[in-house]
Amino acid sequence: MSGSSSVGAVLRVIYSAVPRLCGEEFTLGRSVTIGRMGENEISLPDREVSRHHARIVMQGRRYCIEDLGSLNGTFVDGERVSVARALHLVSGSEVRLGPNARLLFTEVGATLPANETLAASAPLADSGGIGPGRLRLDEDRREVWLNRQTLDPPLSPVQYSLLRLLASAPGRVFSRDQVAAELWSENKWVGISDEAIDAVVKRLRERLTDIAAGQQIVVTVRAQGFKLGT
Repeated sequence: MSGSSSVGAVLRVIYSAVPRLCGEEFTLGRSVTIGRMGENEISLPDREVSRHHARIVMQGRRYCIEDLGSLNGTFVDGERVSVARALHLVSGSEVRLGPNARLLFTEVGATLPANETLAASAPLADSGGIGPGRLRLDEDRREVWLNRQTLDPPLSPVQYSLLRLLASAPGRVFSRDQVAAELWSENKWVGISDEAIDAVVKRLRERLTDIAAGQQIVVTVRAQGFKLGT
């Protein structure tokens, strides 16, 4: 996200113990608080969410999230936010408040174009599991192994679900509707924006690039959808 031309961001509720909140979007200003009470800019009336749970603030051109001493914790892509240290957010980050509330952070103006075409790189060798090359998914532990290394910290639930979908049929192109239905199957997925999908795809690519630089694993197919590189 550093160096991007961000003009703002939104949080979309992708899961909540309060069904009416699912799919709701909140535009972020320079500083917003999130909590159970109505005086917060983002109010989530979930009993597992603290009265004043977390704060999102813009620092320069980047957003970061702080925990306000919540009882059940604030997490970004599975990593807990400590009271003493804020975490930066990037497009596609999943924010979890306590055990229930899950929100997708999308940076406006910094997502991949919906019709971007990306050519697949050379195939990965020595298939050792699901998907191309040395890509392997451990369903029991929800771990991802690539080139004999494990992704640490683990992928967020939506990132893992996307990779699992693509790895279920390497080379097959999955449409945006199919991706949305898989990633947000717990909620009414109709109306999920292209930007929200692209944000998850972009973040997944970034995570995989951490241990597979130069290898394109998630491929965008113009006007069709996404597939696993072959």
